[in-house]
Amino acid sequence: MRRYIGYIVVLALILLAGQHRLSRLGPWHENTASHWNHTHRYGIGVHHRHRNAIWGHKGWQQLPGNSLSQPAAGGNNKTPWAAVPGPRPPTPYNSSVAAPDSKISTTPTRLLSPGPSAHIAESPAAAVPVTPLTQLNQLVTGIFITIQASDGRYLAAVNHNTGQGSASQRQKVWRVQLGHGGVQLQCHSHAFLSADLEGRLSIDRMAARRYETFHVQFRGTTASLMSHHKKYVAVNAASSRQLDATATAPTSNFTFRRVPNCESEEACWGSVQSPLHTISKQLIPVVLFSSPKNIDKMLTHQMQQNQLLVFDIWSRLPTKTTIVFTDDPKTAQAAKNNHLTIEPKFFIHPKFNQPTYKTLFDRAIEIGDTDVVIYTNGDILYTHDLLETVTFVANFVKKTSEPPYKFMVVGQRINYELTQPGFTWDPDWEAQIRAFARQGQLFQANAQDYFAVSRALWREIFVPPFVVGGTSFDNWLTGRLIEAGHTVVDGTGTVTAVHLNHGHLKGSHKEPKSEFNTELALKYGGWGGGSVTGCQWYTMWDPATGRMTLWDRSGSLLWA
Repeated sequence: MRRYIGYIVVLALILLAGQHRLSRLGPWHENTASHWNHTHRYGIGVHHRHRNAIWGHKGWQQLPGNSLSQPAAGGNNKTPWAAVPGPRPPTPYNSSVAAPDSKISTTPTRLLSPGPSAHIAESPAAAVPVTPLTQLNQLVTGIFITIQASDGRYLAAVNHNTGQGSASQRQKVWRVQLGHGGVQLQCHSHAFLSADLEGRLSIDRMAARRYETFHVQFRGTTASLMSHHKKYVAVNAASSRQLDATATAPTSNFTFRRVPNCESEEACWGSVQSPLHTISKQLIPVVLFSSPKNIDKMLTHQMQQNQLLVFDIWSRLPTKTTIVFTDDPKTAQAAKNNHLTIEPKFFIHPKFNQPTYKTLFDRAIEIGDTDVVIYTNGDILYTHDLLETVTFVANFVKKTSEPPYKFMVVGQRINYELTQPGFTWDPDWEAQIRAFARQGQLFQANAQDYFAVSRALWREIFVPPFVVGGTSFDNWLTGRLIEAGHTVVDGTGTVTAVHLNHGHLKGSHKEPKSEFNTELALKYGGWGGGSVTGCQWYTMWDPATGRMTLWDRSGSLLWA
């Protein structure tokens, strides 16, 4: 009996000891579960917020398996949020990331290049904390920046103002390039901020030279921009593009900031679109005319070949007619072979045995009976974009003014050396000419080789008897029309005009007819202001849309 009682006591002691150990294990299990819950409730949320901060505001897009509510491949179907009770961390501010309980698409999402923050128009530092640049060595080639004036507005590249009150995001972003001992600023249209000799700013040159080079001087968190002729970009009451001779704070002080998440053209400005060319039936009827040199008087066989190539191209342009003014039988036959109109009757200046520009314009208007005529030098190749630009400008003038419509389009040429004997045009001849343009050199801004003039404008103005082939006429005509307030448009940005070199680019400057023209120009107002950069308006292709756009050189450079 005593033995059974002993067994019972031992068994009871064992049971009591086991219960005591289990009671001690309980708190350990609860603490472990609590730690696991805390980690998965808050730890992952902290990590996710940190990841969003690294990628930038709205800069990260969902990929399969990246969402916290989507299991990775091969994992279980229960999300961390469903597995853990209690409050969930806030969903990151990113519209492309689904909420934890939402249905996740299994379709892969392409990771796009992050663009500038939508808040850049208000403040480029609003989305991601970005301190202003303070040292010149921070301005390196390839970075994208904003430039903010002391009054809060931004340096912006905006085309013709159609009533908008503020600049778009991409218009405020500039790409830095270093060259010519300074800083060059390229805008979304791929043109550079430029300072001309008259002390005005424009945004129209596609290649950066000393005119597009600025010296940046930092003073703490602000900096000034000085042009090559030692004048400063400044804020004035009219928001004009006139430079200032003195750097007076705060009018000439700007804040430079690097744009976050903006490392490429596509990310900052959008993808580049090829020009959308106008089909021929939408072009206005024009007359193209010229008075080329006599082929027999050309010094080399290559020059003669080039003239035949030019005639061939002129015959392919969708003009109403193309007139060649010549009394030389060989030149006339070459033009006739290319189905061009020959006009042998025209006024010849008795002293120089050359026609005058005025009489050629008068006769072309009489023959062609169109609202616009285009004079061209005899050695210039064109593509359809000459007619597209003239049509674009004509439509703009019709929408913004009353008849009769008065305007002129001029532009710079591109010099190209064609030395290949027996060269012929391919079926895609425009591509060949554009290739010449890419390989050639843009000639100076005060030399114009074509003039597209409306009939109404030509009939209103007085033109002295400048001799064809001599200097000064181009600068006199352009300068005096600008001075009189007429609509004169620089078409350099959209007109492909390729000059086939002939070995003496300025040979005509030494001839007596040039001296005669110079005296005429001085007598009737001079040739000052006759550069294409003096035109109030200029055309460019918009890389983002592929459409032709009109820009105003006298427009505001600072925008909200």
